[in-house]
Amino acid sequence: MAALRGPGQSAAQTLLDRLATDTDPLRSADINAPDQLVISGTTTALTTLRAHAPDAGVTDLVDLNVTVASHCPLQRTTTEAVAAAVARTQLGEQSRPYLANTSGRRILRDPSKVVEDLAAAVSAPVRWLGATRLLPELGVTVTVETEAGRVLTHLATQADRNTTALHLATSGLGLESTTLRARRAQAR
Repeated sequence: MAALRGPGQSAAQTLLDRLATDTDPLRSADINAPDQLVISGTTTALTTLRAHAPDAGVTDLVDLNVTVASHCPLQRTTTEAVAAAVARTQLGEQSRPYLANTSGRRILRDPSKVVEDLAAAVSAPVRWLGATRLLPELGVTVTVETEAGRVLTHLATQADRNTTALHLATSGLGLESTTLRARRAQAR
């Protein structure tokens, strides 16, 4: 997988369609920003993309430390396995809104739709841009990223400059202090 920056979604998709083959597909795996996509595909397909990217207006192409082609049809059997596993799970009442990976929209009071989205997201593109644009509409003013990377923190502030985006590791103060900072920012 690789993060591609530069051309818009339409131009990037045209490039992927031109370079992909049946045996070496290239797919948009994550729509992060208007000019940033994560691309999924075989090693051969990604090598081909690297060779043609500069001529297509790609300003940055960064290999990601991911060993599988996630969020694309190459993972369809995994999606089926996840769907079968969650189908055996007794679902409780949904107590919090869920932002769907596959649509970037909110799901309320429908736990079956949540688990359906979780399974589908294994082989479908993640609509992060749609989700981050939805956050201010929902009244979200503070986000906290807990994972090792900082990409989502950056993307959240890029989508809405009024959002306070905190990263647990960046604060260096631990969960309690980061939570306190988030509450203070939210109160502003």
